[in-house]
Amino acid sequence: MEKSNRKLKGIVVAVSNINTVKVKIEQYKTHRIYNKAIKAHKSYLVDMPIGTEVKVGDVVSIMETRPVSKNKTWKLDK
Repeated sequence: MEKSNRKLKGIVVAVSNINTVKVKIEQYKTHRIYNKAIKAHKSYLVDMPIGTEVKVGDVVSIMETRPVSKNKTWKLDK
């Protein structure tokens, strides 16, 4: 099992195929001049183990892993 200290929580936006999901991570950041809270988001392609059922709208935890493919370097955390 790989050890990683990068873990994030996000919402499932799309289920691409059998073992890939797209997860959107939302964060609030403070503007450096105006000190106003700004909502920023980023989407990640996540590897999903076989036998895991995930639907659009579910809140999931993901962790960083070795590159699985060109764009997938995250997997679902149990």
